[in-house]
Formats: sequence, C-alpha cells, structure tokens
Amino acid sequence: MFKNTFQSGFLSILYSIGSKPLQIWDKKVRNGHIKRITDNDIQSLVLEIVGTNVSTTYITCPADPKKTLGIK
Repeated sequence: MFKNTFQSGFLSILYSIGSKPLQIWDKKVRNGHIKRITDNDIQSLVLEIVGTNVSTTYITCPADPKKTLGIK
C-alpha cells in the first residue's frame, strides 16, 4: 500500500479528523459499535471502538488481507 511512498518520521494511517478515517481499514463489529465522537478532554474528534469482546469488535489495516502496508 505505501511501498511507493517515501516519508521520513511518522506515517499516520489513522487520522480521525479526516472525512473517511477508516478508509483503508477493515472493520468487524459484533455486539458493539464504531463511532466518531468528540472527546471532551482533548476537544477533538476520535474514534470510539466498543464491544463486549475484543475478539469480535476490532479494526485491521490494510482492509484487503492480501495486501501489506509495505512500511520499512
């Protein structure tokens, strides 16, 4: 995914302020939810991932399991 992209330092693959923060992520939710909310402490948009079990509510990247991020 990012193997042809050069960036020194940090590469943000999750940015909750963008219009589609989970665009490159796969989402699995059972007995829970994934919502974008405003965090009162930092007064900014965040993603809230809530579920009854961590094995049934999660996000993974990249969304396509046949691809890799290509980060070295």
